[in-house]
Amino acid sequence: MTTDRQGDEAFPRRVITTSAVVAAVFLVYFLQLSIPVALGFLFGWALGLLGFLAWKIAIDRLVREGPEALARKGKSWLLLLTVLKLPLMGAILAVAILVLHVDLFALAGGVTLLPAIVVLKIVGKACFGDARRRIGPSLV
Repeated sequence: MTTDRQGDEAFPRRVITTSAVVAAVFLVYFLQLSIPVALGFLFGWALGLLGFLAWKIAIDRLVREGPEALARKGKSWLLLLTVLKLPLMGAILAVAILVLHVDLFALAGGVTLLPAIVVLKIVGKACFGDARRRIGPSLV
C-alpha cells in the first residue's frame, strides 16, 4: 500500500488499461459509422499512447536513477527521447492524414482520450479517495 506522498506506481498501467478498454468500445462504435473515422480514432489513440509512454519512460528513469545520476551521465538520453518522439509522431500523422485519409475530428478525439482519462482518474481520486477502503474489496 502506498501513501499519497509516495504516489501510485500502478497509475500509468491503470490509465493505459482504462484507455484501451474505452478506445475499444469507441472503435466498435466508429467501425459502424465508417472506416476513416475508426482509423482516425485509432491513430489518434496510438499517438496519445506514444506520448504518454514517452513521459512514463522519462519519469521512471529520472526517479530510478535520481538527480545525481542525471547530472553525472548528462541529459543526452532525455534529449534523444524528446528529439525522436516528435518526428515519429509527425510521421504517423502524415501517413494517417495524407495516405489513409482519416477523419481529422476522430483523430483529435483519439489523441485527447488518454489525457482525459488521466484527468478523470485524478479528479475521481481527489473527490472519492480510496473507495476500496470504504466499500470493501469485493464490490470495487
